[in-house]
Amino acid sequence: MLESGEETSVGGQKSNTATGSQALRFGDDISDKQYKGILSFDLSNLALTAKARAATIQLTRENTSIVGSPSNLGAITVDLKQGSFSGNAALEIQDFQAAATASNAGSFTEGKAALGALNTTGLQALSDAHQAASKKLQVRLQYSTGDNDNAKADFTGYYSGSTSTVSRRPKLVIEYTLAD
Repeated sequence: MLESGEETSVGGQKSNTATGSQALRFGDDISDKQYKGILSFDLSNLALTAKARAATIQLTRENTSIVGSPSNLGAITVDLKQGSFSGNAALEIQDFQAAATASNAGSFTEGKAALGALNTTGLQALSDAHQAASKKLQVRLQYSTGDNDNAKADFTGYYSGSTSTVSRRPKLVIEYTLAD
């Protein structure tokens, strides 16, 4: 997702069919418009009595998937939405600015294999999504600073769920116990 204009905080472009190593982006572009990445996870295969103890989001990128200096944009933040950000399971431009069920719901460690660990707030949002009728959870990833006003592209790209190589697709790994 790409912002409509610098510092508008409103979505402008989306791509839900990109498959390369920069398909899922967060950072900014040459016009200092912010990129945010949106992921969707289906929780319907999780046992009804499952109680999440820990959860991580796993992303994969290539070494060439870093453009400019995205580390100047701060930490990667994680927002979660029970169901979907815009009320539609498909990626929508409104997902860029839609309210989250839980903001700052985890911490993210970048790398070729990046890991996002959900915190207590994130685990509660995950649990609520699991108990909801839709059994869906959407994740929005972005840097804490929307852009750095340097008129250069600064972003990190990861493989999206549309890539043909299954091992490169984003994953939500949940450690859980079963309630009695």
